[in-house]
Amino acid sequence: MKHAPGPWAVKADKNFKSLAEIVSIDGPVLDEGFALSSEKEMANARLIAAAPELLEALKDCVQHLTCLDASRDSLSVAERVIAKAEGRSL
Repeated sequence: MKHAPGPWAVKADKNFKSLAEIVSIDGPVLDEGFALSSEKEMANARLIAAAPELLEALKDCVQHLTCLDASRDSLSVAERVIAKAEGRSL
């Protein structure tokens, strides 16, 4: 199954005292909200929200590195991360 379309964003009240959500243009990404009770949790939420864009950027980098005949080790790591994000194994 494909992930919800990006971009994703963190939706929370200004005081971060209620449950927050990661949302896409189609609505909530996760079935349940989560508490943002610390700066670390907010940082994690921002990272999750950036995931679709990070995945697309990494795919673009792999294409360019392949054209440049870059280090096979670098490409292998990037390809494994992409497969992991897409629920595949290499």
